[in-house]
Amino acid sequence: MGCPAPTRLCINSHALITYYSPQHANGCRYHIRDPGLQAITADRETYTHTQQLRMRGQGSTRSWVVAFFLFAAACTGAAHPLEDDQPAADLYVVVGSAVSVRCEAGTGAEWRRNGTEPPLGVVLKLDNVSLEDGGLYTCHTAGGDLRRKLSLQPGYPPSPPKVHCWSPNYPLSVMCSWNEEPEPILPTNYTATYSLENSADVRPCHSTTGQSRVCLLRGAELFSIKPHILNVTAINPLGSSTRLLPFVLEDIVKPDPPMEVRAVPVMTKQLVVEWSPPASWSTLVHFPLKYRVRYRLDGEDISRTLGPYESTRMVLKGLRPGKTYHVQVSAQELLDLGQSSDWSAPVSATVSPQ
Repeated sequence: MGCPAPTRLCINSHALITYYSPQHANGCRYHIRDPGLQAITADRETYTHTQQLRMRGQGSTRSWVVAFFLFAAACTGAAHPLEDDQPAADLYVVVGSAVSVRCEAGTGAEWRRNGTEPPLGVVLKLDNVSLEDGGLYTCHTAGGDLRRKLSLQPGYPPSPPKVHCWSPNYPLSVMCSWNEEPEPILPTNYTATYSLENSADVRPCHSTTGQSRVCLLRGAELFSIKPHILNVTAINPLGSSTRLLPFVLEDIVKPDPPMEVRAVPVMTKQLVVEWSPPASWSTLVHFPLKYRVRYRLDGEDISRTLGPYESTRMVLKGLRPGKTYHVQVSAQELLDLGQSSDWSAPVSATVSPQ
């Protein structure tokens, strides 16, 4: 019985070549060969090799040149056909890489893409892998027997996440979110922790339900001399990347917008504007909010801002009878910690005619 093909093979932007052999491959020895290196044999489950590859390109355009041949040896018996329902080995490749994989299935062997496209020859050769090259590649004998499956998955190693943190419920909690450019395309996992600067007390920033790029941290210190450090690490099959974000709790206070904003005409040339504090701000007794009101005449771009107000009600005066106005409200911590909330969604009201 022959040795099964490895179940996973990765090439990243630093020329890290990794494979993972199947659990049922005990006793099989695997070889990795690439240009400029002697064949390497490994019989452990995971083998990793790193080398410095030459780069080629013109001007600002450069690409890694990676070529490899992977085969099994030192097991008795001939290779046997794969079943159609057997899983393919995942091959993760950085967009722009060059890939060359030989179909080791005897004379007349050939690669096919997605099973139905014209044969690609005995060597699967891609000089500049693009996202469109992704798909299932199968290695067949001259008689058509299936010998190997590769699921080519182009993508990018993670870039350092761009992280933003704010406290919508000071001082009880902090929200942090992040994004990546370019998008890795491949499945990417994130871990987030925080601590005070130079502290060994590292705590998790817990992911929120259904959002892999948002986390919630609790227990940040008030009025700390040292900043907190948020550590966000992105990991996918092509690599990992980390961003460290220092922050002082009082500097990132930002309430959510006020709720239930309404504007009601009461007298000629007046609108009464009322609202409720954001529900997420649960410390209103100890950390009151102040508010600003912004309004503009329908059809005009120029707006006017009034306030701050410590109450949740004010009156707009001197308005034009019969005209419609659009009103918004923002909130800020009473002592000016952090910054104001975003503006609430606009509400509209028409002033009573004379």
